[in-house]
Amino acid sequence: MSLSPQGQTLLQLLVDKIRDGRFTRVNGRAVGDTEWWSGEIRAAIVYDWSIFVNDTPPPTLPELIEFTRAVVEGRVALLESTIRTRCEGLRCRARQYYAGSDGRLQCEVCGWTKPDNRFSGHIVELHHIRPLADLPSDGSTLTLAEAIASLAPLCPNCHRCAHSRRGDRNTFTIEELKTMVPSRLPDSGIYGD
Repeated sequence: MSLSPQGQTLLQLLVDKIRDGRFTRVNGRAVGDTEWWSGEIRAAIVYDWSIFVNDTPPPTLPELIEFTRAVVEGRVALLESTIRTRCEGLRCRARQYYAGSDGRLQCEVCGWTKPDNRFSGHIVELHHIRPLADLPSDGSTLTLAEAIASLAPLCPNCHRCAHSRRGDRNTFTIEELKTMVPSRLPDSGIYGD
């Protein structure tokens, strides 16, 4: 594996620090295990970090000023779109079904609830477990119990995460999200508990 001159310099710097004892015992490896550390550092240097790093340099102040002069926001435009209709009666009954004793919906993944009534409307959203796009074009007929069971209350963050899957399947299951998103701490006072 060949390293760039900068990578070689970084590797040598880190190996020197390991030899000096500046690192503690990690992963069951002794402090002086330079062979293991060198291998880990080499792997980290050559790893494709591009999915985590934005290599685009930040714009300069003159570029920002010029860019903001070119931006037009809020222009009215007429769009024609085909949408999937939603059943307002189902939405209302599902909110009643999933509401807690305090009348608020709680995110099924992280447990977040709307902190208080200073926020208008429903913040926790109803997520379709089976994506609407997968339904036939004329919709799907379900009993009320089936329809409610096909929904899950999610906070806006978890709902966005649910629809952010990469690859062929465009949604995460509720169970998958529960393994990825930390639960809100009960009685912490920071999440409206």
